[in-house]
Amino acid sequence: MERESGHNKAENVENVMEEVGEGETNMMEEEGEPEKSLSNHAGKNTFGKESIPLEKEVLADDDDEEIQSWPKNKTNIGYQVKEEYRPILRKIIYKHGDIAKHCLTDFMDIRSALLDRIYGIISEFDTKDLSKIKETDLKSKIAVVDGIRKMKVDVEWLHKRLTDVLEARELFMQSGMLKDKKDTNKKLIEESEKALEQVSEKLRAIRDENVVCKDNLARAKEESARIARVVGFAKNKVQRFLHCSVVDGLI
Repeated sequence: MERESGHNKAENVENVMEEVGEGETNMMEEEGEPEKSLSNHAGKNTFGKESIPLEKEVLADDDDEEIQSWPKNKTNIGYQVKEEYRPILRKIIYKHGDIAKHCLTDFMDIRSALLDRIYGIISEFDTKDLSKIKETDLKSKIAVVDGIRKMKVDVEWLHKRLTDVLEARELFMQSGMLKDKKDTNKKLIEESEKALEQVSEKLRAIRDENVVCKDNLARAKEESARIARVVGFAKNKVQRFLHCSVVDGLI
């Protein structure tokens, strides 16, 4: 009976973990960085995990010495977490309380696996700034946290932070592209201003030439009118003596 119960429990852990991790599977395959199955965390008590009861540690101080003196041998039922996650667990308990208190499952193995997943995400991003986080990795972690949140684990604070980080990363990437566009646009403005100045200079030259042409035309017209008057006067003069005697009418 005990073996059968243990087998059923392991199956329950794997089923829940598969549902929680379903959102990140495709993203991680595309990125080429497959992660370990959550069921390995739930079904095995390796990697230095210990049974740590939440209830008795919530009000403990958060200094380094007490973190190091975290109780190592507890016989009462508690969450199974990795050794390296114990400081994170303690900080979360201190600030947010027992986040798995209202979890949909009562199986401690499953709750521990969910908490392990949360601590793993926090630990992974703890040493990364915005420029070092990949978008696909961040989105996959948000999907995982969302799945854990649907299990009624209180991770709204973590989900919101990761969502904010994703939005900030998108703005960060956009700022880089906008800077490139700004530099390109600045160069275009400089070239356009230079071209406009050249055109303006040509236009001023054309305007000056236009004035000169108008003055020349006006003088030419005046000269033409003067010449026409001279020609008309001379023609009258010549025609008077052209076909008759120059002394005609004198006697």
